[in-house]
Amino acid sequence: MSWTPSKPCSVPDAPGGPCEPQRLAQRRTATGIELDLAIQPELRYFAGHFPELPILPGVVLTDWAIRIAAETFGLPPRIAHLNRLKFQQVLRPNDRVTLTLEHHHDKHATDFNYRSASGPHASGRIGWR
Repeated sequence: MSWTPSKPCSVPDAPGGPCEPQRLAQRRTATGIELDLAIQPELRYFAGHFPELPILPGVVLTDWAIRIAAETFGLPPRIAHLNRLKFQQVLRPNDRVTLTLEHHHDKHATDFNYRSASGPHASGRIGWR
C-alpha cells in the first residue's frame, strides 16, 4: 500500500476557509517535536461535518500529522502503512491541542499523538516508504 497525503491549500483564502490549524508554539524534544495548535472555527473541514455539532474529521488529523512530520523530519510524504490509529475524543471549533511527533529512524516510523487538557484525542504510527 502506498499513499500520499493531500497537498496543503495552494490558495489559503480559497472558498471554504483555511485548511491548516493555527500554529501557536513549537518545541523540539529529544526524539521529535511538539506543536500547540488552535482549531479555528473557519476551517473548511467543519463545513457540513456536522452543521449542528461540528467536529474535525479524524482523517484530517492524520493528514496533518503526516504532512507536518514529513516537513519536520525531511521525509518524502510517501506512506507505507498506518498502524495503531486511535480516535479517542473529537475536536471541535476553538479547541486547542498539542501534536507530538516522535520519529524513529531505525523503524522508518513516526508516532503521532494529539492531546489537550481534556486528554487524548488521536494517535497512531506512520510507516514511511
